[in-house]
Amino acid sequence: MWYRVGDRVIGVLCDGGEIGSIKPRYPGFFMAVDLLRDEPVPIWHLYRHDLESFFYVLVYVCAAWDPILKRFGHLSAWEHRSLATIRNAKADFLKNDHAYNQLFANAHSSLKALTARAPGPGCVAELYVMFTLTHAYGEMIDAFHSVAFHIGLPALEAQIRVVGIIREQVVTYETFMLLLDAFI
Repeated sequence: MWYRVGDRVIGVLCDGGEIGSIKPRYPGFFMAVDLLRDEPVPIWHLYRHDLESFFYVLVYVCAAWDPILKRFGHLSAWEHRSLATIRNAKADFLKNDHAYNQLFANAHSSLKALTARAPGPGCVAELYVMFTLTHAYGEMIDAFHSVAFHIGLPALEAQIRVVGIIREQVVTYETFMLLLDAFI
């Protein structure tokens, strides 16, 4: 949902409903990877989760929008009822160059520049790097937790906190807006 105040556009992103003409076919289609879980797991909803959701809307538009036919195609890798399956597909997208290239392989030529990595990466490619780093730090934290749990190393708590602090500095409102502003 969005509205204008003078020249400014004010918007709210909500994964559960319609976003303009984008109607998510599956729950979790635009959700941040951290939040995609089939089982209820208590997790803080962070501002970066909203930014990551916006990133996935942008990914969807670039990968599936046909400006000639004025309709959206499919992203079959993300079209599942299971949140864990979508999580795995998005995690693969964030870790795997082949998955990134495959997702945008059929993008309309007018949108390819946004997803290009070189020369001069487009805004989707730049955001991709930010969220890939965030995801990688999250996997590192999960690995630390697993090791600490299995062999009882409370000393890892300090490393977990440090990596968590670094993770939250990768995607901030300021870094996100600076990146988008560079492309406007």
